[in-house]
Amino acid sequence: MVAKAIHFGVDDCHRVLVLQRAGYDVKQSPSLDALIIALQNERRAAAVFISEGDRAITERAADLVRRFSPARVILFRSSQRAIDEGKFDRVYATLTPPQNWLLATAESIRMSRSRQSEGGRGKQLFCDTMLAMQAANARFSTAGA
Repeated sequence: MVAKAIHFGVDDCHRVLVLQRAGYDVKQSPSLDALIIALQNERRAAAVFISEGDRAITERAADLVRRFSPARVILFRSSQRAIDEGKFDRVYATLTPPQNWLLATAESIRMSRSRQSEGGRGKQLFCDTMLAMQAANARFSTAGA
């Protein structure tokens, strides 16, 4: 099972590519209007990844996700500015290594899914995501060699 995800904001750290290589099917939403449309079209999105931008817009994006979707809300910080981190299920600092946030996100999605269902599908998603991450890590390792 491929995990569906939405990315909101400017992808200045190439996280969408990392997510895709880890097995996520990622739709990009550059604006709040596009985010609303994506949330309505991707009702099975497991997570919405928000790259921090303007505080008001970043927090509004989190509010929209909560309103339209049960997806996990993940924030990628880009600054030390004040922001209401309570609006997000996970918050990652700017320099958090991809393998760390991928693993923590997969676990967060698995736990959320297991609460929403009888438990089997969430565990399967976690296993599928872990296998995809291992494959992506192998590709990164051979590409850098």
